[in-house]
Amino acid sequence: WFSTNHKVIIIYLCSNRKTISSLATMSGKGKGGRGEKKSTTSSAKAGLQFPVGRIGRYLRQGKYATRMGAGAPVYLAAVLE
Repeated sequence: WFSTNHKVIIIYLCSNRKTISSLATMSGKGKGGRGEKKSTTSSAKAGLQFPVGRIGRYLRQGKYATRMGAGAPVYLAAVLE
């Protein structure tokens, strides 16, 4: 009572049962357990080896200026490197 097309579909579904069951149980986000993202240092963002954050901290604590731009410790670390 099945036509040829129905037989092909049923055989395909039976042979790929594992794939269909995994698709049915998968959530929208995909595979879980990724964990938290590792934080990236400002030195790594700038492609430097010298510690940009530490140099910025020393510049702030040294009271060299009342205000300091975000690029100042990056530039100074690159010069020192």
